[in-house]
Amino acid sequence: ATGGAVEALPALATRVGPALLALDALVARGPSDAGAGRPADVDLPAALASLEALGLYVRAAAAVHAGEGAGLVGELERFRHGPAGQAPLAAGLALAALVDLHLAHGRGDRARALFGGDAAPPERPFVGAARARVALYAGEHELALRLSARAPELAAVCPRPAVELSLVRAVAAHRTGRPQLAGEALDLATSLAESTGILRPFLLVPRADLEQVAAAVPRARALLARPELAVRSEAMPTPSRPVNLSRSELRVLVELSSGRPVTHVARRLFVSESTVKTQVRSIYRKLDVHSRAEALGRARALGILPPA
Repeated sequence: ATGGAVEALPALATRVGPALLALDALVARGPSDAGAGRPADVDLPAALASLEALGLYVRAAAAVHAGEGAGLVGELERFRHGPAGQAPLAAGLALAALVDLHLAHGRGDRARALFGGDAAPPERPFVGAARARVALYAGEHELALRLSARAPELAAVCPRPAVELSLVRAVAAHRTGRPQLAGEALDLATSLAESTGILRPFLLVPRADLEQVAAAVPRARALLARPELAVRSEAMPTPSRPVNLSRSELRVLVELSSGRPVTHVARRLFVSESTVKTQVRSIYRKLDVHSRAEALGRARALGILPPA
């Protein structure tokens, strides 16, 4: 490491560590901590890239809860594609931060696209938690359940992602009519939160679902009533309902994404124009939208269509 990096390391570490602990515990910190993740004006060596990435992760997490962070997206993308962002741990932290920023701002399509192709980093626990959260907010509850199945085995070694995965699992199980599984998952998340002080993940899933599951989990009810959780609003928008389009509706939707008028769509699909119009109305109803532009945006956010 260079002399400048060695000098910068203690200063960065002493800001990032306490800031992350405070975020996890939902403890308010002063304005001076807004830059807790900013490294000093020195390039950290590759061996310390994960610390810089952790700083960015802390800043992104704080921005999510403040309803901010639009400017951080570009900074995170530059970091991911720079030399420091190639280290697996650093890449994973940056990706997880980007996922939550995109989800918080209603850009589910961009969050989902982060896991496509060869660009995704190795599947570390916190990356797996981010992936599960994307599935939950896309309405893919069965996928969310599969992705969150590791929560119990991670509890002893990686409590933060274990809490996140358990909460995703609780909500997905609740929404698919599996009360026992939902209760077990929420109980695990509650137990970990009580023993570690990690509360922030409870704001990353719908509180209404947690309260319904907590009706059968007394200590979870008590945890949700704590001031740190009760007075704060959710950081994410409401998750999408599952959308099941028929094969013919999917074909029509793909044609609509090309910008072609209904008349041309009907010709290409060898059906009548009235049939296409009926399918379009059905698509709008299932996606809960009222126009082609809204339908395409919604479909991309849910991963039904690829990003534009």
